[in-house]
Amino acid sequence: MWSANSQSGRYTPFEENDYYFPSVWRKQAASNKQASEGEIDPAEGEKLTALLAEHYDRSFALYQQALDAGVAKELARLFLPGFSVYYTWVVKVDAHNLMHWIELRMAPDAQQEIRVYAEVIYNEIFKQVLPWTAEAFEKFRLSQRRNL
Repeated sequence: MWSANSQSGRYTPFEENDYYFPSVWRKQAASNKQASEGEIDPAEGEKLTALLAEHYDRSFALYQQALDAGVAKELARLFLPGFSVYYTWVVKVDAHNLMHWIELRMAPDAQQEIRVYAEVIYNEIFKQVLPWTAEAFEKFRLSQRRNL
């Protein structure tokens, strides 16, 4: 079981003009609708990154303009690009469910961004807080999926 509460923007305004930018623009996988494979031309990727930065800047400016006009935070947040805003989360999970999530999200076929996120949670939190459990998890579960 997971218990989670995320910053919704209804009560606390987003103060950071900080968004996600991919390090490379990946191509859609031909054989898997939920995966990517390969990269697009780097020059085209640079153009897309510039367009994305422009979009983010405009979105945050519109969000701020709405707040300054007295618009409710719950409506002003509509200007923010929802899939790229960094949210603050408070999460509670037991070790068993977290290990299952980590195993799925660190798998080679998981989306790159979620793999990076899972690896940080595993290495920077889980292994530090539960070192013996992490050792057994690597030996008996993760090693079966990939070589550590």
